[in-house]
Amino acid sequence: MPIFTGTGTYTPEQYIVDNNYLGSAYPTIQSAITDALVLAVPTVVYIRTGTYTEDLTLYDGITLQGPANGEAIVIGTHTPPTSGSISFANINFQQVGANGHILSSAAAGTTNINFSQCYFNIFDGYICDLASWTGTINLDLCLEASTENGIINNTSSADLNITNSTLGYGTANSMISHGSLYIRNSVINCPISFAGSCIGEVDGGSILTETLTVSTTAAVHILNSEIITLADTAILQSSSNAVLLTNVIVDCSAVPVFDGTTTISIDLVVFPTNKAFGAGLTIAYPGTTMTGLSQMENGTVLSMAAAGVVTNTAAGVLSSLSNGSDNYILTIDSGTHLPSWKIPVAGGIAWTRETSASVSAAINNGYINTNVGLTTITLPSTAALGTIIAVMGESSGGWKIAQNAGQNVQFGSVSTTSGITGSLASTNQYDVVYLVCRIADTTWSVSSVQGNLTIS
Repeated sequence: MPIFTGTGTYTPEQYIVDNNYLGSAYPTIQSAITDALVLAVPTVVYIRTGTYTEDLTLYDGITLQGPANGEAIVIGTHTPPTSGSISFANINFQQVGANGHILSSAAAGTTNINFSQCYFNIFDGYICDLASWTGTINLDLCLEASTENGIINNTSSADLNITNSTLGYGTANSMISHGSLYIRNSVINCPISFAGSCIGEVDGGSILTETLTVSTTAAVHILNSEIITLADTAILQSSSNAVLLTNVIVDCSAVPVFDGTTTISIDLVVFPTNKAFGAGLTIAYPGTTMTGLSQMENGTVLSMAAAGVVTNTAAGVLSSLSNGSDNYILTIDSGTHLPSWKIPVAGGIAWTRETSASVSAAINNGYINTNVGLTTITLPSTAALGTIIAVMGESSGGWKIAQNAGQNVQFGSVSTTSGITGSLASTNQYDVVYLVCRIADTTWSVSSVQGNLTIS
């Protein structure tokens, strides 16, 4: 039967929770969720302004929607379903107890969980305490007022995407992620522990304010972002795959700034406070490496001979390179990996207008398709870390980037199919993409894009 309110009527299929109105059909959120199950279809439960102290049992297809001002306060720890999808929008989640979490389950669930414009106030715990989860967790436009919040505790393979948000607080609870991690245009204020065998990417003006720990075989690329850890070490690296930093500011007074036992690759990285590196690390630059740089304290000045630029030999001994000609640039030879002077190419990439239907790409080259039909550009079979491929659309025939065996392209949190069946293609005539080689020979990442690409 219709339910009458002061402003009209709504049908039983509209689930509106209101604990301030004595005649409300649903004074609790759980009662509305339970009734919504009868429909057996995705259902929105609307929550009006108020404080609701409930430990909710959630079900597939349920969306909890609060008012736009975020004045629906939900206090408790909630159990997600083990499969399907659930969503939350404009909910003010709170958890006041020690070891208290917003979502918690020991199950190996596959449910995709979505938070949009939510607010978190956690005394000591996680937004998602889901250690065995394998579903995808998305947080967008979310904010934080917690005392200790590690965001996620997952030692399985749940993918985590954080966009346009400020999340995490304190150092008692680290973000623990073993699935693919994608952080864009966000501030993360808790330590991050990234392990497993997946890929992590921090991009789009993001800021990390606590230590990032990378281990096992995880691969992390931080670009166009900042790491501001002040007195704490910025990165602890022991993964067998390199941590890549491109166009990053690292503001840290700790000695060392980076520590660990494996490789950190840096390109266009600024250290405004301190640049001491742990002696056990290999610090890689595009095309070459220097190991054991703990001696490079803040303020250290490297002298050079009159011959020109300081370089280093395989033994780690500093030497000099002869002067280059006017307007030449210092680069690394892709064959010998030794420094040399080269004629500069505009933008760092040599561009070619391609009229053929099939092109074998070369590193640090860009291609403009002018063929009347589809132009297929195949990635080079060998490529060093940090090398670039760019494609710019001009012909209405479009372009497609093809792969060799064992290769893939990572586009945010999505990857092309590995091997020759995978590809990245334009959808509009003037689409543009820049790819950076993140793992030598095999793995490329999209660093810049214009348009909507097709991922296969």
